[in-house]
Amino acid sequence: MADAPGSGVWLTDRLRLNCLTCAQAKQALVNQSRKDTDKNAPVDKIGGVICSDIKGPMTPQYRNDNRYLINFVDHSSNYVRVLMAKNKIEATK
Repeated sequence: MADAPGSGVWLTDRLRLNCLTCAQAKQALVNQSRKDTDKNAPVDKIGGVICSDIKGPMTPQYRNDNRYLINFVDHSSNYVRVLMAKNKIEATK
């Protein structure tokens, strides 16, 4: 839209920097076979399948300037752990 003639918006810099952490977080989903024999995903074992997700940036910031929430879920025990991070790079460590 801003590129359209007559928009009244002048773009001065077309350089777009790509953050590796952002690119990894936005990876495309891979199609998986629906014929799983539980050998690849031992959901009956504690710690066998753990999923995680990052939420943020959150405004307003939480205590200690934390803006991201990282949650982990163990599918066998339904144990949930939520951690906080100040930035996305800290969240991936």
